[in-house]
Amino acid sequence: SGIVGLAIGDACYFAALMSIGPRRALVMGLLAAPLSAVLGLVLLGETISLPGWLGMALTLAGIAIVQLETTEGGPERVLVVRGVLGGLASAVAQAIASALNKSVLKAGVSELHVPQVRLAAASVVILAVALCFGKFGAWFGPLREKRVAGMAFAATCLGTALGLVLMTVSQKHASIGVSNTLTSTAPLWALALSVGVKRERVTARAWAATV
Repeated sequence: SGIVGLAIGDACYFAALMSIGPRRALVMGLLAAPLSAVLGLVLLGETISLPGWLGMALTLAGIAIVQLETTEGGPERVLVVRGVLGGLASAVAQAIASALNKSVLKAGVSELHVPQVRLAAASVVILAVALCFGKFGAWFGPLREKRVAGMAFAATCLGTALGLVLMTVSQKHASIGVSNTLTSTAPLWALALSVGVKRERVTARAWAATV
Protein backbone atom coordinates (compact mmCIF):
# COMPACT_ATOMS: atom_id res chain seq x y z
CA SER A 1 0.00 0.00 0.00
CA GLY A 2 2.85 2.38 0.81
CA ILE A 3 4.62 1.68 -2.48
CA VAL A 4 1.45 1.95 -4.59
CA GLY A 5 -0.21 4.87 -2.83
CA LEU A 6 2.65 7.00 -1.50
CA ALA A 7 5.62 6.27 -3.77
CA ILE A 8 3.90 5.68 -7.14
CA GLY A 9 0.62 7.53 -6.52
CA ASP A 10 2.19 10.69 -5.13
CA ALA A 11 4.87 10.71 -7.84
CA CYS A 12 2.12 10.62 -10.50
CA TYR A 13 0.19 13.33 -8.66
CA PHE A 14 3.23 15.63 -8.55
CA ALA A 15 3.80 14.98 -12.27
CA ALA A 16 0.23 16.13 -12.89
CA LEU A 17 0.75 19.08 -10.55
CA MET A 18 3.77 20.27 -12.54
CA SER A 19 2.04 19.75 -15.89
CA ILE A 20 -1.50 21.10 -15.46
CA GLY A 21 -1.31 23.05 -12.19
CA PRO A 22 -2.74 22.45 -8.71
CA ARG A 23 -6.41 23.10 -9.43
CA ARG A 24 -6.72 20.72 -12.36
CA ALA A 25 -4.52 18.13 -10.63
CA LEU A 26 -6.76 18.19 -7.55
CA VAL A 27 -9.86 17.80 -9.72
CA MET A 28 -8.27 14.74 -11.35
CA GLY A 29 -7.58 13.43 -7.86
CA LEU A 30 -11.32 13.41 -7.13
CA LEU A 31 -11.56 10.24 -9.25
CA ALA A 32 -9.94 8.32 -6.37
CA ALA A 33 -13.14 8.46 -4.27
CA PRO A 34 -15.58 6.77 -6.71
CA LEU A 35 -12.87 4.33 -7.81
CA SER A 36 -12.32 3.42 -4.14
CA ALA A 37 -16.05 2.90 -3.68
CA VAL A 38 -16.15 0.50 -6.64
CA LEU A 39 -13.09 -1.43 -5.40
CA GLY A 40 -14.59 -1.56 -1.91
CA LEU A 41 -17.78 -3.03 -3.34
CA VAL A 42 -16.07 -5.58 -5.61
CA LEU A 43 -13.13 -6.65 -3.42
CA LEU A 44 -14.27 -6.01 0.13
CA GLY A 45 -18.05 -6.34 -0.05
CA GLU A 46 -18.60 -2.78 1.17
CA THR A 47 -21.97 -1.27 0.33
CA ILE A 48 -22.99 2.38 0.22
CA SER A 49 -26.63 3.44 0.44
CA LEU A 50 -28.26 5.60 -2.23
CA PRO A 51 -28.08 8.71 0.01
CA GLY A 52 -24.39 7.88 0.49
CA TRP A 53 -23.76 7.80 -3.28
CA LEU A 54 -25.70 11.06 -3.71
CA GLY A 55 -23.70 12.63 -0.88
CA MET A 56 -20.43 11.56 -2.50
CA ALA A 57 -21.53 12.98 -5.87
CA LEU A 58 -22.63 16.28 -4.31
CA THR A 59 -19.42 16.64 -2.31
CA LEU A 60 -17.14 15.87 -5.27
CA ALA A 61 -19.13 18.20 -7.55
CA GLY A 62 -18.79 21.05 -5.04
CA ILE A 63 -15.05 20.51 -4.76
CA ALA A 64 -14.67 20.43 -8.55
CA ILE A 65 -16.55 23.74 -8.90
CA VAL A 66 -14.34 25.39 -6.27
CA GLN A 67 -11.15 24.08 -7.86
CA LEU A 68 -12.12 25.20 -11.36
CA GLU A 69 -13.44 28.59 -10.22
CA THR A 70 -10.13 30.34 -10.92
CA THR A 71 -8.71 29.50 -14.31
CA GLU A 72 -4.98 28.96 -14.73
CA GLY A 73 -2.86 29.66 -17.74
CA GLY A 74 -3.47 27.14 -20.48
CA PRO A 75 -0.61 24.62 -20.60
CA GLU A 76 0.70 23.14 -23.82
CA ARG A 77 -1.09 20.15 -25.27
CA VAL A 78 1.76 17.78 -24.38
CA LEU A 79 1.64 18.97 -20.79
CA VAL A 80 -2.14 18.52 -20.69
CA VAL A 81 -1.84 14.89 -21.86
CA ARG A 82 0.97 14.21 -19.38
CA GLY A 83 -0.98 15.88 -16.58
CA VAL A 84 -4.22 14.01 -17.29
CA LEU A 85 -2.43 10.67 -17.48
CA GLY A 86 -0.53 11.45 -14.28
CA GLY A 87 -3.69 12.50 -12.48
CA LEU A 88 -5.56 9.39 -13.63
CA ALA A 89 -2.69 7.10 -12.61
CA SER A 90 -2.51 8.80 -9.22
CA ALA A 91 -6.26 8.34 -8.63
CA VAL A 92 -6.07 4.65 -9.56
CA ALA A 93 -3.04 4.13 -7.31
CA GLN A 94 -4.76 5.85 -4.38
CA ALA A 95 -7.89 3.72 -4.85
CA ILE A 96 -5.85 0.50 -4.92
CA ALA A 97 -3.85 1.60 -1.86
CA SER A 98 -7.10 2.32 0.00
CA ALA A 99 -8.42 -1.16 -0.76
CA LEU A 100 -5.15 -2.70 0.44
CA ASN A 101 -5.31 -0.57 3.60
CA LYS A 102 -8.85 -1.65 4.38
CA SER A 103 -8.04 -5.34 3.90
CA VAL A 104 -5.16 -5.01 6.37
CA LEU A 105 -7.33 -3.11 8.87
CA LYS A 106 -10.06 -5.76 8.61
CA ALA A 107 -7.40 -8.34 9.51
CA GLY A 108 -6.98 -6.58 12.86
CA VAL A 109 -3.82 -4.53 12.34
CA SER A 110 -3.78 -1.30 14.37
CA GLU A 111 -4.55 1.94 12.54
CA LEU A 112 -1.40 3.37 14.17
CA HIS A 113 0.85 0.65 12.75
CA VAL A 114 -0.43 0.75 9.16
CA PRO A 115 0.85 4.31 8.41
CA GLN A 116 4.26 3.44 9.89
CA VAL A 117 4.67 0.49 7.54
CA ARG A 118 3.35 2.51 4.58
CA LEU A 119 5.78 5.39 5.19
CA ALA A 120 8.73 3.04 5.71
CA ALA A 121 8.02 1.12 2.48
CA ALA A 122 7.53 4.30 0.45
CA SER A 123 10.68 5.90 1.88
CA VAL A 124 12.82 2.87 0.98
CA VAL A 125 11.53 2.87 -2.62
CA ILE A 126 11.95 6.64 -3.09
CA LEU A 127 15.49 6.60 -1.68
CA ALA A 128 16.39 3.61 -3.86
CA VAL A 129 15.11 5.40 -6.98
CA ALA A 130 17.01 8.57 -6.02
CA LEU A 131 20.26 6.64 -5.60
CA CYS A 132 19.81 4.51 -8.75
CA PHE A 133 19.17 7.52 -10.99
CA GLY A 134 21.67 9.82 -9.29
CA LYS A 135 18.96 12.22 -8.13
CA PHE A 136 19.72 12.19 -4.41
CA GLY A 137 21.61 15.47 -4.39
CA ALA A 138 19.15 17.25 -6.69
CA TRP A 139 16.08 16.05 -4.77
CA PHE A 140 17.36 16.69 -1.28
CA GLY A 141 19.67 19.64 -2.00
CA PRO A 142 16.99 22.32 -1.38
CA LEU A 143 16.54 20.97 2.17
CA ARG A 144 19.90 22.52 3.08
CA GLU A 145 18.04 25.83 3.19
CA LYS A 146 16.68 26.18 6.74
CA ARG A 147 13.38 27.78 5.73
CA VAL A 148 12.63 25.09 3.16
CA ALA A 149 13.66 22.31 5.55
CA GLY A 150 11.47 23.75 8.30
CA MET A 151 8.42 24.04 6.06
CA ALA A 152 8.99 20.53 4.71
CA PHE A 153 9.28 19.15 8.24
CA ALA A 154 6.08 20.88 9.34
CA ALA A 155 4.22 19.71 6.24
CA THR A 156 5.43 16.16 6.81
CA CYS A 157 4.31 16.15 10.44
CA LEU A 158 0.87 17.59 9.68
CA GLY A 159 0.00 16.17 6.27
CA THR A 160 2.00 12.98 5.91
CA ALA A 161 2.26 11.66 9.48
CA LEU A 162 -0.84 12.97 11.28
CA GLY A 163 -2.88 13.07 8.07
CA LEU A 164 -2.12 9.43 7.27
CA VAL A 165 -2.99 8.29 10.78
CA LEU A 166 -6.34 10.10 10.74
CA MET A 167 -7.10 8.86 7.23
CA THR A 168 -6.38 5.29 8.34
CA VAL A 169 -8.73 5.70 11.32
CA SER A 170 -11.40 6.93 8.91
CA GLN A 171 -10.86 3.99 6.55
CA LYS A 172 -11.19 1.56 9.45
CA HIS A 173 -14.59 2.86 10.57
CA ALA A 174 -16.14 3.91 7.23
CA SER A 175 -16.24 2.56 3.69
CA ILE A 176 -13.18 3.58 1.68
CA GLY A 177 -15.35 5.43 -0.85
CA VAL A 178 -16.88 7.67 1.83
CA SER A 179 -13.53 8.03 3.60
CA ASN A 180 -11.75 9.16 0.43
CA THR A 181 -14.59 11.58 -0.35
CA LEU A 182 -14.14 13.24 3.04
CA THR A 183 -10.35 13.31 2.55
CA SER A 184 -10.91 15.05 -0.79
CA THR A 185 -12.47 18.05 0.96
CA ALA A 186 -9.02 19.47 1.75
CA PRO A 187 -9.37 22.17 -0.99
CA LEU A 188 -12.50 23.51 0.74
CA TRP A 189 -10.55 24.05 3.97
CA ALA A 190 -7.74 25.59 1.94
CA LEU A 191 -10.28 28.05 0.53
CA ALA A 192 -11.22 29.22 4.02
CA LEU A 193 -7.54 29.47 4.99
CA SER A 194 -6.76 31.52 1.87
CA VAL A 195 -9.42 34.02 2.93
CA GLY A 196 -8.44 34.13 6.60
CA VAL A 197 -4.65 34.08 6.18
CA LYS A 198 -3.90 35.48 2.72
CA ARG A 199 -6.97 37.76 2.52
CA GLU A 200 -7.78 36.45 -0.95
CA ARG A 201 -11.11 37.33 -2.53
CA VAL A 202 -13.48 34.41 -3.17
CA THR A 203 -16.49 34.59 -5.46
CA ALA A 204 -20.05 33.91 -4.32
CA ARG A 205 -20.12 30.90 -6.66
CA ALA A 206 -17.11 29.35 -4.90
CA TRP A 207 -18.69 29.92 -1.47
CA ALA A 208 -21.95 28.37 -2.68
CA ALA A 209 -20.07 25.33 -4.01
CA THR A 210 -18.25 25.01 -0.67
CA VAL A 211 -21.54 24.98 1.24
